[in-house]
Amino acid sequence: ATGGGGTATIAFTGTTDQNITGTLSVNESSLPGIAINKASGTLRFPALITVCGNWTYTAATMDLSTSNSTIVFAKTLTISGSSHALNNVVFEGNNNWTFTVGTGTILTVSGTLTTTGASGILINAPVAGATVIQAQGDILINNTSAGGGGNGLILINASGAQAITSTAAAGQGLLPYIRIQKAAGTLTLNGVISESRDWVWASGAVAPTSSTIVFGGNDLSVTSMGMSFYNVAVSGNTVTLANSLTVNNDLDISGAAVLDPGANTIHLGGNWTD
Repeated sequence: ATGGGGTATIAFTGTTDQNITGTLSVNESSLPGIAINKASGTLRFPALITVCGNWTYTAATMDLSTSNSTIVFAKTLTISGSSHALNNVVFEGNNNWTFTVGTGTILTVSGTLTTTGASGILINAPVAGATVIQAQGDILINNTSAGGGGNGLILINASGAQAITSTAAAGQGLLPYIRIQKAAGTLTLNGVISESRDWVWASGAVAPTSSTIVFGGNDLSVTSMGMSFYNVAVSGNTVTLANSLTVNNDLDISGAAVLDPGANTIHLGGNWTD
């Protein structure tokens, strides 16, 4: 059945191997809070599980290499404890949920990081702009809400190929802070990607394909000298350039939005629409 969960916590503390298995869909047989603190043995979850309570990781060996696990976080909850890695992670947005990653915790997503649903998803940090997620695989934006975003930072830093792919329309599926810092491999941008906080490029190859990056939702800054965008749209608030901006195709400024370049140069390959 869909739903479930509860207010209790299931603590995985056994000293032998343990497994969470099932053949479920998103939001079916949802679990309550999960606490993981194993002194020995391996915790495996070779399935899709939905968690509706706080997720706390203290210590454990977790099998991510042979288990194609997917953890779906649903409902407002906190991810805390020691920094750790999971395989595929889904932030579900069938209602307006806030996901807060605790102080000192970084969640590494080694598989695909996905957002879903038609309601707002906020990915928050206790301190705005703090890194809360390291994306080591692709980012898939399937959320269609015009709200959301959050004040946490997603660090894109794997050494292999990665992609941000959006199936949403402009202004939907808002992302929080983004920092691109790749030592190797190419980040490919696909679809219409809406950004509500600062966008920082630090290193790595970026292939913009025919994508559109939409900036708006909050006052924000763009640090992108060293990469190119294909289309850029400024849809609201004030977008400030921290250095030069390269747009291979079109630049669009709409409504009451303000693009503030300061003394920086905009290199434009297509049309400017204001």
